[in-house]
Amino acid sequence: MTMKVPRGTSSGRVFRLPGQGMPKLKDGGRGNLYAKVRVTIPEQMSDRERELLEQIKKLREGRAG
Repeated sequence: MTMKVPRGTSSGRVFRLPGQGMPKLKDGGRGNLYAKVRVTIPEQMSDRERELLEQIKKLREGRAG
């Protein structure tokens, strides 16, 4: 299963996906599936990746002011 996660979603947010969970025993339908977002940050980055992140940081700081 795949789902689109909205831009800006924080780690820990829970999405409810109706009808995508476990089968119900009595009526044959399906329950809800709950998906919790877990954002992981890379422990190691290349010099190029660090450089790009610094550029993003500078762009964001320029927007805030």
